[in-house]
Amino acid sequence: MKTTTSPRRRPGACARVAAWALSALLVWGQAPVAAIAQAAQQPAASVQEASDGQTADPAGQVTLALRVIGPEGALWLPRTQAPFERGTTLEDAIKQMLDAADIGYDASLLTLTRGGQSYGWDGSNYWQFFVSGKSLEVMPSDYELTEPVTDAALYYSPWGASLPTAPVECDPSAPHPDVEAFWPAWRGPASTGAIARDATPTGAGTLAWSLRLREVQDWATNTSDPVFVGGSIWCAAGSQLLCVDPAAGTVDARLPLAAPIDSTCRITYAQGLLLVPLSGGRIQAVSVSARKILWVTDALPESGSVSQQSLSSLTVANGCVYWATCTPDGVGGSTGGYLCAANLATGALLAGYPRANPRGAGVYWSGPVQVTGRPGLMACGDDAGTLEIYDAATGAPRGSLDLGAPVRTTPVPLGDGTLAVVTSNGVAHRISVAQDGTPAQTAQCAFAASSTSTPALAGDMLVVGGAVADASGYHGRLALIDVATFSVIRTVDATAVGSLPGAAQSAPLVSETANGTWAYFTCNALPGALYGYKLDDAQAMQIYLPAPADQQYCLASVVPGPDGALYYSNDSGLLFKILADKTVPQQPDDSQSPGASQKPDGSQEAGGSGQPDGTLQPGSWATRLTSGPATAATTAKGSGDAGTRDSAKATGADASADADAASADAATAEVVSAEALLADGAAAANAPLPWWPIATMALGAAALVALAAWNLVASKRKAS
Repeated sequence: MKTTTSPRRRPGACARVAAWALSALLVWGQAPVAAIAQAAQQPAASVQEASDGQTADPAGQVTLALRVIGPEGALWLPRTQAPFERGTTLEDAIKQMLDAADIGYDASLLTLTRGGQSYGWDGSNYWQFFVSGKSLEVMPSDYELTEPVTDAALYYSPWGASLPTAPVECDPSAPHPDVEAFWPAWRGPASTGAIARDATPTGAGTLAWSLRLREVQDWATNTSDPVFVGGSIWCAAGSQLLCVDPAAGTVDARLPLAAPIDSTCRITYAQGLLLVPLSGGRIQAVSVSARKILWVTDALPESGSVSQQSLSSLTVANGCVYWATCTPDGVGGSTGGYLCAANLATGALLAGYPRANPRGAGVYWSGPVQVTGRPGLMACGDDAGTLEIYDAATGAPRGSLDLGAPVRTTPVPLGDGTLAVVTSNGVAHRISVAQDGTPAQTAQCAFAASSTSTPALAGDMLVVGGAVADASGYHGRLALIDVATFSVIRTVDATAVGSLPGAAQSAPLVSETANGTWAYFTCNALPGALYGYKLDDAQAMQIYLPAPADQQYCLASVVPGPDGALYYSNDSGLLFKILADKTVPQQPDDSQSPGASQKPDGSQEAGGSGQPDGTLQPGSWATRLTSGPATAATTAKGSGDAGTRDSAKATGADASADADAASADAATAEVVSAEALLADGAAAANAPLPWWPIATMALGAAALVALAAWNLVASKRKAS
């Protein structure tokens, strides 16, 4: 809701205005006429926005959301939220937030300093204060925080400039009631990747429809995995969010995104909002019911000259959304990144965020999760191979553990402070987190040569994908790991026609059906098919084979619908809906020999028998599949990056994927720069230069005399 209030004016306000004007004359030799004129006005009504969840708490605190926009529109501080005692002046609150952001300032906030460079009045630009998009009409020392302020800004700009506008129209007051969400995020409503759904295919499936999200060779347009929310399928393609009719496969609505999505985009639904990760490390919130945009976070600072990418899964908890970013180095690694948290109601970053990764690495296909049984603690893996435990409220690190290889999977909470984490060398680690946040490894097991697959948790079993290189060549693997003993129960490397064609990099979907418990997954190689495995069987099977023109590499995870249909996409740019159909067997294309996968250049990988190993027979899988330990958060999906596909391949991996990685990296490297957007907005808002360079000294002196006289008259009137 919005309330209109008048900020409290303390005694002697005009005297302080006069002192500020005098200090400006002494510091600059001239003063911005506009600033003096604004400050001299009587306190006018100031709009302060109070959003749901942003009212003052019982301790008498209110929140301030502030951003700092520097010279040429450079974003010095993304919109960040911090709590303050009721009655704190805007000036004091801003100074505290500048301290936290390592931005220097003088006593009157006339000059700000960052990176050793100071900016004050330069004859044209000065630091202007804005609240709710309007230039502040009183001094910040006279503006007391009595209610939450969701949009304050310090903007280095000429007199008359307006704040840069967002690239999309936002309506923070748009209604967003909670709606039914069958599959609200990448790993489902319980963040386990497991469901009980009788109708999912237990044999060959058939295509219900396919929807083209992008052209096959359009590598500049990325697509997301879908979510099933409010009776519709939602997915992103490029700079659009699509609402798809699941029955007809047609697009019901297209909503603009403030920036394109990156090569991995893990949409998450919570409290009526779809949260869409965007290039630049941004998050956009969209109301499912109103189909309007509520807020968009600011782009995060670059690492070097590389823009942040949003490749992580998301977690929603404590009224906030948590995510992480990275800056890929173009050769399979990353050079930096941030841990982030924003208020779900306003989109403002929490104080302490974003926090830069101190190890010079980013979060690439991993993501933050809550540590169950450890209130207030989050866990996230990074490209340096470190599992970090940190404070959810402040971002402060609490403990870390070197796992010896990059973490490109999201940690899986197992309950009571225990996590399962898979590293890129195909090793699963069981981690125990102490109450103080100290992590320790209690068990580990190797199941593949490489893996970027986040496991599904099916009762007391982890189901995870990976890849191996053996006598039969390089191929995919699905592994089953017992949670209690943390040992590999079974590995599955083949279908009836040969080895799994490429790395199983998707997060498996596990479904309990009337015909047993099944795991569904994809492989990052041609033909880009959908595979299924019935737990206890010797081999996997091909559920659906796309038509020859629709075959491509595939990093996507599989998403279920309420009717048992399975949805997934491959790099052909198509979204497929697959229904159970035991009467229509799907066989590989005759042009490919059994066990071989065709490369983009027309050559083939070597096939092989790929017989599964492991003989231990587990018990009834149907009884194992219960709702495993779930976090209170909603965690998003994670599969992989078309721009650096197969970056963690075992020796002997297909070299053509590396060429594909280079082309896709180049195509996805272009992201929207918040600094550029802000600079454009500032340029468009610049008004003609005022006349004060000629007469400011005289006008400043006159203003001082006028203010003193006004104050004397006001004092006499008050005395009478």
